[in-house]
Amino acid sequence: MPLSTKTSSPSTFLCLHQPAAVRREVAKFVDGIIRSEDLPELTKSQIWLNDSNRKMWNIARVPYPHCDVLTEKPDPSSQDARSIVVLIHDFFYAVEVYDESCKPHSPGVIERRLWSCVRDVEKKLASGKQARSVGILTTDHRDRWAEVRFLLCDRMIH
Repeated sequence: MPLSTKTSSPSTFLCLHQPAAVRREVAKFVDGIIRSEDLPELTKSQIWLNDSNRKMWNIARVPYPHCDVLTEKPDPSSQDARSIVVLIHDFFYAVEVYDESCKPHSPGVIERRLWSCVRDVEKKLASGKQARSVGILTTDHRDRWAEVRFLLCDRMIH
């Protein structure tokens, strides 16, 4: 999500307002798939797509040498299951888009949370703080990415 460095600019407003509304609609769509509410008659390909979609939400692929491992689905009531990851200037944020009862927040609530991330990044950048550029790892070969990820995780624990 490219952002202007000034939160008052119209382009920054659109970069946050529109994704908040779209994110809400995606949340409602995912909610409908996961809960399988009011599904009309489905064709064979729609059944396959619906089944695949249920399996891909809240699961991440973690690189390991020579293979990938899928994460376990978090408990639906956990904050991890109710949040999305936002990356701004290489700073990572978890933004909650569902409430405690697993209902999507309104676009206004999501937008305010995104603005909070933007303001935090602006403070960090103004004070000279720079994030570690780890996003580039996702373009590395899986085995190299797995090696570096292991080293980063090991350093975070110790």
